[in-house]
Amino acid sequence: MTMRRVHWSALAACMGMAALPSIARSQRPSDFRSLSTPSPRIGTCGAAPAPLRLREDAPIARLEGRQLDISIAASAAHRIMMVYADPRGRPRQYVETSTPPAPDTPRESDEVEATIDSTGTVRGVLLHHTTRVHGTVRHVLRDLTGAERRRVRALAEWLLERCRS
Repeated sequence: MTMRRVHWSALAACMGMAALPSIARSQRPSDFRSLSTPSPRIGTCGAAPAPLRLREDAPIARLEGRQLDISIAASAAHRIMMVYADPRGRPRQYVETSTPPAPDTPRESDEVEATIDSTGTVRGVLLHHTTRVHGTVRHVLRDLTGAERRRVRALAEWLLERCRS
């Protein structure tokens, strides 16, 4: 079963949070690459907004979320990573938006949404946006590859540890 539904309202809310003044700044473009592990000392951790129902069979009750916000000084670059864990501390959902620094056009950004079941199996999608100079936007939605699913699982664990309350 593939996941083909992207929840735009939550992702838009995530992207809007990038403007918060409390976000720690990064100067490394690699910190903004989707599904990469950012530098350990950058970003601001906090509580994530309410979790999404990514699939009809995905339980969301009692999930606790943490998020990491990163931005780059004097740029529109930002990255927001969110993980939701069940009461036993196991990651169950992972959501990420990333817009790397782009001195030239086209401007690109990624959104990742994934669920992690109780056995550790990851299902998810990556939505890639490209915005050209004349304002046209191209969106490409695809399922996560095997390597990307492994990265989601590793990042979810890393984020829970990094942003532990």
